[in-house]
Amino acid sequence: MKKINIRGICGRAILHHFNNNNIVVMQPITKKVVEDIENQLENNKNLYIHLKNNVRLTQSEVILYGEINTDDDNDKKLLESCENKIWDWTTWNHIAYSEVDYETGDVYQNENKKAFLNYSMCDIVKWIKYNLLLINNPEYIIIYKIPKNWL
Repeated sequence: MKKINIRGICGRAILHHFNNNNIVVMQPITKKVVEDIENQLENNKNLYIHLKNNVRLTQSEVILYGEINTDDDNDKKLLESCENKIWDWTTWNHIAYSEVDYETGDVYQNENKKAFLNYSMCDIVKWIKYNLLLINNPEYIIIYKIPKNWL
């Protein structure tokens, strides 16, 4: 059985392309960035984040940030509550490999097929879990929505 490993193959993951040329991105951040965000919000300052990839965000672009555990019930509810900000149902572009081992990052080729199988995913928690694997399951993440031409 052939396999490939997808753990950490991306520096950031594009979670969704909206029809209006906006995209939703998830990328790793450091604990210091999380602390800076919380400090700005605590002190009623306008949120301003400058990420490594020269993306500058304000509060209106940030959907989620911090630690996320897709196996935790509270985090699942949080993701589900943000679902309409992360994607919409007008575009089906959430394609993921079918045979994924989330512990190792290995994807297995079905023995009866000549290609790796994939499917269109419609569960927001599974989609985030899959994309966390692509960015190497960082401790802290940020999810934001920006115009596509900002990247």
